[in-house]
Amino acid sequence: MFNKNKSNKYVVILIFLFITLGLIIRLIKFRQQPFYDWDEALYGQVAREMLVNKTLNTTFNSNPWLDKPPLSYLMISVVFSIFNENEAVARSLFAIFAIALLFLIYLLTKKIIRAFYKKSDDINLIIIPILITSASKLFIDKATTLNTDIIISVSILGYFAFYKNKLIKTLFLILGVWTKSVIGFFPLIIEPFLIIKSSKNMRSFINKTLFLLFQLGIACLWYFYAYLQYGDYFIKAHFYSQIYKRIILPIELHFGDKWFYFKVLGIDLSWLILAIILGLMILIKNLVLDLYKNRVLILKSDRFILYIVLLSPLLLLFIYTIVKTKLDWYLIYIIPIISIYPIFLLSNLKSYIRKIAIFLIIGYSIFKFSTNTYVVKPQINIDEKIILAKCLNQKNIDKLSFLADEEQRTIKNVLEAAKLQTESSFLYSGSPSFVFYLNKPIQTYYSTQEFVKNYKNSSSFVISKQDYENLLNSLDTDSFQTICQTENWIGFKKIYYK
Repeated sequence: MFNKNKSNKYVVILIFLFITLGLIIRLIKFRQQPFYDWDEALYGQVAREMLVNKTLNTTFNSNPWLDKPPLSYLMISVVFSIFNENEAVARSLFAIFAIALLFLIYLLTKKIIRAFYKKSDDINLIIIPILITSASKLFIDKATTLNTDIIISVSILGYFAFYKNKLIKTLFLILGVWTKSVIGFFPLIIEPFLIIKSSKNMRSFINKTLFLLFQLGIACLWYFYAYLQYGDYFIKAHFYSQIYKRIILPIELHFGDKWFYFKVLGIDLSWLILAIILGLMILIKNLVLDLYKNRVLILKSDRFILYIVLLSPLLLLFIYTIVKTKLDWYLIYIIPIISIYPIFLLSNLKSYIRKIAIFLIIGYSIFKFSTNTYVVKPQINIDEKIILAKCLNQKNIDKLSFLADEEQRTIKNVLEAAKLQTESSFLYSGSPSFVFYLNKPIQTYYSTQEFVKNYKNSSSFVISKQDYENLLNSLDTDSFQTICQTENWIGFKKIYYK
């Protein structure tokens, strides 16, 4: 174990260097990997169109795309403008956010240890939450791919870590809401308690309430802007389609039972989840005892605010459980805070047991992180649609007609029949990465009849080989020539006779 002395800060620096280097190595190992479907390529395309159109309006294949606010795509577009859409460099932006998240965990953990145990220099406890979070495969994935989830995690942790600083916490609130919309407001759950705790009189209470309203107003500016741009369609596409429908329906077949997130946590954190559960039990016991001993005093203390912060993941888990759409990456908002729970367990163990437990947690966390970074064997997966798209990108075409294959047409029929689609579900041609690497306007058809009727309106078209064989008699093959093909897809270009 580490000694409590001035070398503690060097231990923390070494831990951060170890994690940073591991993420860099993973980024380098996967540098040949094109953007993944769906989210990576989707976000890359939205960012590219923002850059090309020089606008804050988000579009996909020139269609309005209002699933999320524009801030994260704006940041990606800045990276694209400097580094020419390099995948590894674009992903490194999220590695920076990941390191920032770990630093915020470090700050919050020190604050909690100081409040609960009157000390902040126990390096053994301080590094535990950092290492547990870094051991999460969800964390590592989000730290090395394009996404919005690692950013919202930073915003939530940042707000909690700097809840006493009005300016900084407001900036973190803006970061969250302008990145991920409604979930960005989550850290405001501590504000009513902060207002009651710190209000000395009615005037103080009113001033603090007005500041909260000011925060809300600033954070909501994107909603006002989007409504002015798109009117009622924004309400339908964003609030109804992306938020309300996800609550009441398993959108796009993202099903899961009531234990879905608990199972994912168990798989992701393995036996570390036991230390988290035991630490949570001790935390709840401490809260009950504090309220029993002196309710008035504890409710007015910083310690009570930290209780709210520490127990906030339980509220998120409850919300996730009742929401019908299940997505495992939502847990990235929860893992950084629940990784703090084991310090309550470790602080209550006898010295020799505590040393063994710390050794096991640190050792396992470092091992798990290393296997997914330093020694991971990259499996580069280049979908044939990406190969086709890159080939077509080199050809002189201006617009492409695309017939979604039978599988995608069936999915569309199922989703529409069950009303499990969103406004943006069918903008992606069945593969956002195809759209991204083609980098040309696409008209997608989910009906063979519509495709046959309209494909000649474009200078080229793409069709699956199965559909090509079925529709051969309906296509004017004499006017088009094959320019690219893969195992299952063919690209044609119109022949222009002089």
